[in-house]
Amino acid sequence: PQVVPVFQSARDPRCRSFLIGVSNRASGPQLDAAIAALGSYRDADVERALVALLKRTESPKRIALCCWALARINAQSVAPYMLQLALKSRGDAAVQIVDSLVRLRAQASVEDVKSLREKVSSGAYQARCLRLLEGDTTAPVIAYLVSVLNSKSVDEVRAEAALALGRCRSHASIFIMKQVLFNQNETLNLRSHSALALGQLPAADSVAVLKEALDSADADGLRLACARALGSRYGDAAASAALVGAFSSDVVPELRRETAIALTRLGHREAIGLFAEALMSYDPGGTAAVFNSLSNARTSSARAFSSLLKQVGLTDGPGESDGLQPQERLIVTLCESLRAFALDRSWRDQNARANCVQALQRILTLPRAPAIIQAAAVAALSAYPKQMAAKELQSLMKGLTAPEVQRAGVLALARLGETRTAHEFFAQLTDYSAMDCFNYACVWGLAGNTSRAGVWLTKAAMLGFSRVHLIRNTRELNNACRLSRIRVLFDL
Repeated sequence: PQVVPVFQSARDPRCRSFLIGVSNRASGPQLDAAIAALGSYRDADVERALVALLKRTESPKRIALCCWALARINAQSVAPYMLQLALKSRGDAAVQIVDSLVRLRAQASVEDVKSLREKVSSGAYQARCLRLLEGDTTAPVIAYLVSVLNSKSVDEVRAEAALALGRCRSHASIFIMKQVLFNQNETLNLRSHSALALGQLPAADSVAVLKEALDSADADGLRLACARALGSRYGDAAASAALVGAFSSDVVPELRRETAIALTRLGHREAIGLFAEALMSYDPGGTAAVFNSLSNARTSSARAFSSLLKQVGLTDGPGESDGLQPQERLIVTLCESLRAFALDRSWRDQNARANCVQALQRILTLPRAPAIIQAAAVAALSAYPKQMAAKELQSLMKGLTAPEVQRAGVLALARLGETRTAHEFFAQLTDYSAMDCFNYACVWGLAGNTSRAGVWLTKAAMLGFSRVHLIRNTRELNNACRLSRIRVLFDL
């Protein structure tokens, strides 16, 4: 067992052959370790070896371990056999096999799901069982999900049933979701999940229901869920109008912030101006209208932000769990919105872009600004064209002393094409963390040096970096992800 990490990261096919041999002869901990290591090798020989072992073993624990290894190598052809094993298993073994089936995105019939749910009473397990119905939009599946939603099951299971109905995109589900949404006797969690499910339903009636709840719901948490649901309906003019109306008429700062975020996701052109208004929402008599310059470039955003920040200030005293005051948290959100608009290729107003860059510069020069605000502004600057942002960021980097801001600046400079300057700043940093190594891998990836990017990803893994979704979704690392050792290290 102690040498399993060596075999998992090795590229030599002889290691794979050795592990297959061990799985045919060993027993006890040695066999379990070999199965775990085989889950890192994706090829037909390994799949055949694991299937053969799965069919001859009788230990429930080892059956579950084989199923998990097969799920890791995406052995879709074995899913029907694994489903039969799950139906015969109980306890922890059934839970682990169902987890493997969910990872494989396997499908099961309604009767099979009913049988699986009877094996373990855990709400989390039963909710995962319902995910085996994903992709099936037939009438029996919809009827079963409706029965689960209306049953006396635990809240977690009913919430998953609501989301599953949303994924089925059945118009008939709207009436049921509306009943749950407006039923004050139901839990806030279930009502919020019903709102999110309505956001997935294609009919215009679902937007009308969400708008009604957004305007009249009894709990702020439910209204936030409605805003998020409307924000998932890209290209829906009615959803945008509902969000703009809620933002303009409401006084709850958290809801105004959530509606502005939703509008940004929808690509709404006035969202940046709405964010600026959100910064002033605590002062209805303020000069919030000036900040529409962020979207229509009629007024200098630098002057607008200067005026705003003199009124807001950065107050002392404890904030929420992140240590930020409400106004500071809104500034971070504004930076995120500015970055989202810069990445929108259809937004071609160069004057507005220049104003946004000036606004970000103003945020970076604030006295006593928390590091989290500076890091968000640096990340947003990196999304703008090099000719607008590179020189400004280089000059601002010299005055940024917080280590986390310097690290964000290194990656931003690399994204702007200033790789030499990025290397110089990175060389001044000490005590690399796993995230630092990941960021430096991105720097090398942007420079086109796939080999060096792989070296720094390996260092990140050695320091415990395990956020595989980041590696998969970072475009700078696309080439590095094709390296065999990186695919093995992070199970890509």
